[in-house]
Amino acid sequence: MFEQYNPSEQNSAQEDNLQLQSQAKSGANWFYWIAGASIVNTIIFLFGGNLNFIVGLGIVQVINGVAILIEGQTDATTAPKVGALLVNLAISAVFVTIGYFAGKVMIWAFIVGIVFYALDGIIFFLFDDLLSIGFHVFALFFLVRGFLAANKLRKIEPSTTA
Repeated sequence: MFEQYNPSEQNSAQEDNLQLQSQAKSGANWFYWIAGASIVNTIIFLFGGNLNFIVGLGIVQVINGVAILIEGQTDATTAPKVGALLVNLAISAVFVTIGYFAGKVMIWAFIVGIVFYALDGIIFFLFDDLLSIGFHVFALFFLVRGFLAANKLRKIEPSTTA
């Protein structure tokens, strides 16, 4: 008739909740790493470097390649690179924004970010870049893990997540 208060069950539920929050935040933080690595890749490109972080976005590399093509076909030396920088900063800002909302445990942000990053991974299939494909799969694992944790949190506390 009366439910007995069991402190160990409450502690276990709190621990589960904290673990889910940690997994969701960890997944959301991947969007920041992706954006940051993409910006670093762009800066390296601007200074003539030949290095790319595999966590970065393939679309950034495509944009940088287009800038090189435009530069080679015109007399313009800085305009294509500045254009690439601006476009790449905008793309990175989208991922930072997604990371921000995913960090607030917003389900839609995880979904949009996962779809964008998965689509970005297709670029590496076109260029047979197995290392980048593998890293995209690795990162997607943690993004999906964050999404699943956020989804469980939403079911536990539906008023605090969307």
